[in-house]
Amino acid sequence: MDGVPPALAARLAPAAAVLLCVVSVAACGRSGRASSATTVQPSTTTVSTTLVRPTATTSPLPTAPQTSAAGAAAEMVTAWSLNNRAAARTAASQTAVAELFAARYPGGSLALSRGCSAAFPPIVCTYGPPGGADPNDPLYELYVSHTAKGWYVSSVRIFG
Repeated sequence: MDGVPPALAARLAPAAAVLLCVVSVAACGRSGRASSATTVQPSTTTVSTTLVRPTATTSPLPTAPQTSAAGAAAEMVTAWSLNNRAAARTAASQTAVAELFAARYPGGSLALSRGCSAAFPPIVCTYGPPGGADPNDPLYELYVSHTAKGWYVSSVRIFG
């Protein structure tokens, strides 16, 4: 492909190879002899796309968002330690309550606050065992969101 930029030649090479095969088969015909007139019809391909938009699912916000991210996380963990889903729901989404309450509260000092991130959203408050505890003890990350009414736990991840 003389005079064609290399990038374009690389993109056209597969199509040229297919065209060469089509012309060769058409030229030979069914009898295997070359025919004197060969016509190659261009083919067209139609691509159809459908845009699928996700449906938004909203869960009601907690009934009593807190004044700080740390306060929302502490409220939820305290309610979890008391096995009180209704109290947890005041500072957390239904999803977060379901996620945290799916795990049994470890008891004692195995769910101590390790602080909250503050540099940039999402705010993550971490709870886990004290230093020197068994490294296999779980860590709990509570993701905290903000609304005009205050802070609430929106989701939970458990490691370990």
